[in-house]
Amino acid sequence: MKKLLLTTTLFILGITSTLAQDAVIGITAGYVNGLAKIKIDNGKASDGQSGFYGGLIMEIPISDNFRMQPEFLYTNIDNFSFLQVPIMAKFYASEQVYFQAGPQITYTLEEISDDFTKFNIG
Repeated sequence: MKKLLLTTTLFILGITSTLAQDAVIGITAGYVNGLAKIKIDNGKASDGQSGFYGGLIMEIPISDNFRMQPEFLYTNIDNFSFLQVPIMAKFYASEQVYFQAGPQITYTLEEISDDFTKFNIG
């Protein structure tokens, strides 16, 4: 599954970079804060952890006001590692203001309990 996700992501990034001559490619890194909430019977539990992320980012112009922004990120939160692939659609209201939304595919690289899934779309 890891190889399939990595191969698919690299294929998509390769195709989009070939098709978009004006695409901008860069690197990104930063701080991430994760929060987990679990409901157990009538009780609730939550825990927050922090970590870092880093990876590749690409911005592909589609029109004057619309761009696509796929990313390929390695994320580490409290010794749990993830591969994340957000694919954002960006609408520019002006040169300084834009709105973005889109799905994010996450794959957990660590061994986890059978009660949880390694693959997530958000």
